[in-house]
Amino acid sequence: MEITGNYINFKTDEHIYPSEKLGAKSNTVRFLNQEELQELDRLIIKCKLKYPKIRIHNYMVNDRQESVHRKFERQITDIRRTPSILGQTLVIFSWRHI
Repeated sequence: MEITGNYINFKTDEHIYPSEKLGAKSNTVRFLNQEELQELDRLIIKCKLKYPKIRIHNYMVNDRQESVHRKFERQITDIRRTPSILGQTLVIFSWRHI
């Protein structure tokens, strides 16, 4: 997870990317450490307690061995957290098309 401006950025696998972009898979699950959770909380406060937007990035190499960067943006609709285990918290980010 990387936060830039009012966006949360995630990298995704090239096999999952199409279903996320089309909306068949409208969430992502990540383990965040305490520092990342604090960064997420600061972003939510900065966005005046509204959910920020999310950018999903995919980096791949095409058939011609060229590096390709694809991305899309969505509006986060929900963020769910589990209790921390060994310093890691499972966080589920859900989103909708914008």
